[in-house]
Amino acid sequence: MLPATAEEITNVSMYTEVVNKLVACIVNAVNDGKSVTAANKRLITVASEEIRRANLVLTNITSTLSSPAEDLKNDIITCVREEITHLKKSISSPSLGRSSYAQVVSSSANQSLTINNHGAPLPATKPALIVTPKTEVKNKQEVIDVWRKSISFRATRYAPAHVQTVSHNKLRVEFDNEQQRDETLTRLLNSKVVQVTAEPARKLRPMIILKGISVDTPTEELVDIIKMQNAELSDTITEQDDLKFCFKRSNRNPHLYNAVFRAQPTVWRKIISMCKLSIDHQRIHVEEFSPFMQCHK
Repeated sequence: MLPATAEEITNVSMYTEVVNKLVACIVNAVNDGKSVTAANKRLITVASEEIRRANLVLTNITSTLSSPAEDLKNDIITCVREEITHLKKSISSPSLGRSSYAQVVSSSANQSLTINNHGAPLPATKPALIVTPKTEVKNKQEVIDVWRKSISFRATRYAPAHVQTVSHNKLRVEFDNEQQRDETLTRLLNSKVVQVTAEPARKLRPMIILKGISVDTPTEELVDIIKMQNAELSDTITEQDDLKFCFKRSNRNPHLYNAVFRAQPTVWRKIISMCKLSIDHQRIHVEEFSPFMQCHK
């Protein structure tokens, strides 16, 4: 009778135990007596056959078991397949509102045409007062102090939108609307202790600055050169005041200078949209220019 059979094997550890018992049975049968009897031969044959069956059972057990690495591999493959399926669905049915390449190009072209047709936006200017001290002042801070002593806005429902020093020790005081400006002007005119005079600021035409003009080019010839050499402006500059030279400014290069012009709004838009103007042998860079003084500390 065998000490163990293949039917007892349910896992790898049981396989080892069963095989060890069968091997021990064979060894004992071989070593029993001086020669192997017929009964022991049959026992050895049966035990060997049982070991073969045990090997088959072990093969079945190991084939149903998978290693952690194999499980991870299968999980990755499954995830990749799911993502590919999801992407295929997204590509086959694109979301609403997504523009095609042709639509984007068409939109960009239309936008470019719109910008070229209408040009750059005109700088917004607010209603303002030009304030001048009645007495002599030494610096810009004294101008601001005199202005603050002349009027208070505590009893009103507004305040100046912007206060900025300009040339000749004057102030430009901007308001959100004309009603606020006119009310402030009336209060100043009716005050007996006011230390400043005020008048509505005239709406000035926008300004541009041309940077890097050769010193060999006279300033008095600039307007004619710009009109003649830049075909885009020949039909735009029709009146003498459409483009007017204001003053010259120094450039970092001693062989060059900057020139400031005041332009009619249509001319201003056109020049700003061009970015550069041809002047004699040069292509001159153009920028907006603010007429107000700025403090740099």
